Amino acid sequence: MRPLRRFAKTTAVVFGFLVGSATAGLDVWLNDSRRNTSTAVIGVGQGQTRRRITLLQARRIALEAMEWAERERLRFAEQEASSGPEWKDYP
Repeated sequence: MRPLRRFAKTTAVVFGFLVGSATAGLDVWLNDSRRNTSTAVIGVGQGQTRRRITLLQARRIALEAMEWAERERLRFAEQEASSGPEWKDYP
């Protein structure tokens, strides 16, 4: 009787692991057009207007945003450095 219980418990645990890992995979029967890797969809402005762009265009937009952020960071750093510390504020 004890070996049968042990077998049933082990089988339940193994079955749980198998079912859990099987459901974590990609759903091949789900045809989702949003998962298409050749295009990316971005929102244009604040409205509901959307347009399809290629990954190359998305990369260019991201690079432009990063370059703008870096320029602003440098501008702010130069502005802070030019003003210098206010020594009268320190004892």
